[in-house]
Amino acid sequence: MKLVIFSGAGLSMPSGIPGYERLKETPIYDAISQADDPTFLSLVKSTYEQYSDCQPNKAHNECKQLEKYCEILGIDYVHYTLNVDTLLEQAGADVEHLYGCMNDPESLVCRRHFPAESFINMQWDPGDILLVLGVSDSGAPLAFIENKVSEAGAVFKNYNIAPNPGLQTQTIMGNIVETFSAVDALSIVFSEFDIVDAGFAEFQVREFLIRDRRYETYFSPAKDTYTDLVEQQFIEKLVHHPLDQLVYEVKFDLSENRENETIFARPHNNFDLEALNALGIVLAASVKAHQKLSGGEIYTATAADIGLVRFYNRLAKKYANQLNYDQWCGEGNEGLFYAFKKR
Repeated sequence: MKLVIFSGAGLSMPSGIPGYERLKETPIYDAISQADDPTFLSLVKSTYEQYSDCQPNKAHNECKQLEKYCEILGIDYVHYTLNVDTLLEQAGADVEHLYGCMNDPESLVCRRHFPAESFINMQWDPGDILLVLGVSDSGAPLAFIENKVSEAGAVFKNYNIAPNPGLQTQTIMGNIVETFSAVDALSIVFSEFDIVDAGFAEFQVREFLIRDRRYETYFSPAKDTYTDLVEQQFIEKLVHHPLDQLVYEVKFDLSENRENETIFARPHNNFDLEALNALGIVLAASVKAHQKLSGGEIYTATAADIGLVRFYNRLAKKYANQLNYDQWCGEGNEGLFYAFKKR
């Protein structure tokens, strides 16, 4: 599978760079449109200098994070942009500029009338994902692209400050720095779950790879996991909610442990920090994906291994807000309990 980002002016507008519609209303737009190549280059440079102090925003940084995690998870990733600014590069991200980039002024001339065919004619496969960030209908033939993606059985997801009228897909509307995140993007990747019958309960399971090590996330009704009455009462008191059908327990483990019946046995070698962070975002994305699927209101977890407590603490602090959950933790009979409750 591959995950592709296609971005436009809406990605850089929160950093202070004007969008296409605003530029069209200025005299400089007509001058640039009608200029010969040398004059065009001079006008673009002088215009861009007005915005040279602009800095990458949160969405640029989220693109960089998504790129890094896709690499660790073995997901093909590419980012195409209509923008000519260098904000993605400043954030450390790799990107292909369809109309050239200010860090290579000659590319602006070479691609001045570039029809973006390398992206528009891209081939799609089932399971691929296209995320469109801040692209107007005048910036690209979005309806045509959406149709190609959908016909191939791939996923099309559109983020913009206003609806794109020609699209069938509902636009996620709002400021891109508030609506787009790496967690949200990866929740699409991990949106399908297998059902495993463990005898006493059914688990919804999603497998994933981190540097060729196979892991699984498990979701099961919390009432089937916490059979001890004291534990149940402790968690219900903690979150002010009964352990009903909207409360799920979430766990993760190596796939080989389920296959070998060595549940929660530690791997022979530890992850480095980068891979451990990737594990964290996958767990957060899996919770978000499961919530969309099941409507879960509360997710519980238990850090039975003391070595996981610090890891769980970091996850809770980092991702609770992004998942729109309030968090609790408390010491129970067998370990440190965590709970995340939908706001």
